[in-house]
Amino acid sequence: MSVRQAGMWNVLMSLGFAIAIILMSLAVEDQHLVRTAMLVMVGIWFIPFVWLASRSQR
Repeated sequence: MSVRQAGMWNVLMSLGFAIAIILMSLAVEDQHLVRTAMLVMVGIWFIPFVWLASRSQR
């Protein structure tokens, strides 16, 4: 995978997760639940982000 392609996927994936987090925070009233879900989503986002970053350096 080229550096440009991996970067594009990282940006698209990051924007998708950001939109999902924003929509979730607007839709759910319990802020404790939103904070917990946001941390879980960031943890899930981190795995493919690191994988794509490592693929782009090969």
